[in-house]
Amino acid sequence: MFTDGNYPSRLRVFHLTAMLLFFLTTVLNFLCELYLSALVTLSALAASFLIGHFIKKEKYRKAHIGIMLLINISLLMINFLEGTKAGAFMFFFAAVVSLGYLTDPTDKKKFQLNYIVTGISFLVTLFLLPAQSPFQRIDPASALENFRYNAVLAFGLLCWMSYVLVRETGRQHTELQSGQEFLDTIFNSSLHADIIVDIQKGSISHCNDQAALLFALSVSDKLEEQNLESLFTPSILGG
Repeated sequence: MFTDGNYPSRLRVFHLTAMLLFFLTTVLNFLCELYLSALVTLSALAASFLIGHFIKKEKYRKAHIGIMLLINISLLMINFLEGTKAGAFMFFFAAVVSLGYLTDPTDKKKFQLNYIVTGISFLVTLFLLPAQSPFQRIDPASALENFRYNAVLAFGLLCWMSYVLVRETGRQHTELQSGQEFLDTIFNSSLHADIIVDIQKGSISHCNDQAALLFALSVSDKLEEQNLESLFTPSILGG
C-alpha cells in the first residue's frame, strides 16, 4: 500500500525513467534517419519537463495523468509513423508494468484508468494501425534493425521497472516487519496478561508472555491456537 511519503518518490523515478527513454529513442531515431519518429520522441521529452513542473509543485494527480497520456499518445504516434513491423508496440508491455508500479491499487478509478487507456491504445495499434507506414518508408534491413533496437529497449525497460517494483515491495515488507516487531516488543513487555481471541473459532490467536505465565506455560506459543474452553475447568465455566 502506498503512503504519502513514497508515492512522490515513485512518481519521480517513473518520470526520470520516461525522460531517459525518450532521450535514448530520440538519439536512435536520428541515427536510423527516422526523423518523424525523432520529432515525436523529442516532443515527448519536451512535454516531460512540463510534467516535471507538476511534480515540483506537488500536483501529483496532474503529473500522473499527464505522463500516462504522454506515454500512450507517443506510442500510438510512433507505431503509426513506423508501422507495427518496427516493433514499437512492445513498449506497451513495459508501460503496463511501469504504470502498475506507479499506481496505488487502492485507488480503483486511477488503477482501472491506467489499464483501460493502455489496453485501448495497444488494441488500436495492433488492429488499426498499418504494418508499413506510408510516411516513413523503411527498407527490410532497416526495419529489422529498428525492431531489434525496440526489442532491446523494451526488454531493458521491463527489467528495470520489475527490479524497481521488487525493490520497493521489499522495502515496504521490511518496514512492516520492523513495525510488527516493535508492536510485539510492546505487547510482550506488558505487565498484564493480554489475550486476543478469535471469536469465530473460539481460540486464542495471540497472547503475551504474561498470559503464558498465568496458565503456567513456559512460552506464549503453547497457548496460541488453543480453544479457550479447554483452558478452564467445567466448574469455572459453569460459574
